[in-house]
Amino acid sequence: MFFVKSLRTKSIISALIPIVLVLTGITLMLIYSYERMAQEGVKQRDAELARISANRLSEGLHYACRILQDMALADDIQSMQPARVQSALDKARPRLAAFDAGVAVYDRGGSNRSERQGMDFPIKSKLNEAHDRLRPVFSDIYTYPGSGEDVIWVGVPIVGRDGSFKGLLAGASTIKLSLLGGLYAKVLELKAGRSGHAYLVDGSGRVIYHRYSSAIGRTLESVLPVMRVTRGETGAVITENEAGEPIVAGFAPVPGTGWGIVTQEKWENIFDPIRKHTRMILILLAAGGIGTCLLIFFSMGRILRPVKSLALGAQRIAKGDYGYQVDVKTGDEIEVLARQFNDMSSALKTSFTELEDRVVECRQGEVALRQSEEKYRKILESMEEGYYEVDTAGNMVFFN
Repeated sequence: MFFVKSLRTKSIISALIPIVLVLTGITLMLIYSYERMAQEGVKQRDAELARISANRLSEGLHYACRILQDMALADDIQSMQPARVQSALDKARPRLAAFDAGVAVYDRGGSNRSERQGMDFPIKSKLNEAHDRLRPVFSDIYTYPGSGEDVIWVGVPIVGRDGSFKGLLAGASTIKLSLLGGLYAKVLELKAGRSGHAYLVDGSGRVIYHRYSSAIGRTLESVLPVMRVTRGETGAVITENEAGEPIVAGFAPVPGTGWGIVTQEKWENIFDPIRKHTRMILILLAAGGIGTCLLIFFSMGRILRPVKSLALGAQRIAKGDYGYQVDVKTGDEIEVLARQFNDMSSALKTSFTELEDRVVECRQGEVALRQSEEKYRKILESMEEGYYEVDTAGNMVFFN
């Protein structure tokens, strides 16, 4: 600040530098904290959204399973006799429209017990799961050998009156045409909202349902949220989509199925409102900083006004206006300094007046001496007799 000569400017700069540094630090900290809190809030929201969607979908799927469970209690199904089993299936066909790839009854060994003989149950692990847990089972996507279509199997255990496992009543649905897609859409599209979307994957990461039909059946096992949901995790991450755009993705397993739901939304759609709030914070902080600067500016002007008066007084005295008085009423050290300045000014005026008087006296004495000298010089020079003066060494020092 050596290039700044004004005390007011120096004072303002000295006060503003720490204020600006503090405000900048606070601003950066607030923005960072706000964005971090917003990110965590969005992630928690999307994780909860995925969890709720998964539970809703599970409820819908198990409602569909109840149709199969009711059938599994019928005597014709319990008999495991092909003719009676087929008759029961034919009667229930209108209620089984969601299982467009077919419904069949399998015994505990997986053999087809329908009259219209088909293949045995294709997924041994799901048959064993139904045997062990006596609860509905849901398969991953399976390619049906007869038609080559991708289907999912939904099976309910057939439990005898004695509580023993007798077999499996299973329905197959194509993943692209089944009425179950309406159930997926009802849950997932409602929960995903307009600015994002949700999709359903099986236990291996293949897409069972997606807003864009071209994505159905694709394998997404390398996608981060899909990798985590297939491990049974619930949560949310900020990652990138296939186009490299930042997204926030929530994920949760669908209870009782081995499937998982993933919700995703472009981060910019979420971050735009956050940016608006951030800009509002910056505007408020800038307004506060400007207001503080103006307050300091006017306050320093008021504080330094008496100092200016003292500087003006010094200039007046330097120009010869001795005895100039300043009028300062601040009640602080500056007022004490002003009184001392006025005392100094008064003393200076008195000293200057005395000095002037002495100068006048000296000038008057000099005139009298000059007149006396002139008088005696004329007397000596007009004398007819010789006149001289010598010093103690005998040297002549004056003569007429």
